[in-house]
Amino acid sequence: MTEEKNITTGYDVTGKKYPRILLILSVLIGGFMTVLTETLLNNGLPTIARNLHVTTATVQWLSTGYLLVIGIMVPVSALLLYRFDSKRLYLTALTIFLVGSLLAYLHCAQL
Repeated sequence: MTEEKNITTGYDVTGKKYPRILLILSVLIGGFMTVLTETLLNNGLPTIARNLHVTTATVQWLSTGYLLVIGIMVPVSALLLYRFDSKRLYLTALTIFLVGSLLAYLHCAQL
């Protein structure tokens, strides 16, 4: 007799159960937020240049810096995954990202 499989529950490497829908939602939200941030930054470059009284070429370094940080964080995240629990590391990164985005929004809303 075969055992019925539950497609909504997965097992991690330690054998603990986790809800797959939460995993999928967190990956989708995380991916969407990073793309949204880069898009908003690129659309906001003229306004940032105007408010800071710098040229567009100077303010484009924000976009370059963002992409450089992403490029550096990919190998660093692999190192961090060896040292910390992946669930806590992912949730911590998303929390820091969300807090930073909210602070940036609140700062810009005051301008």
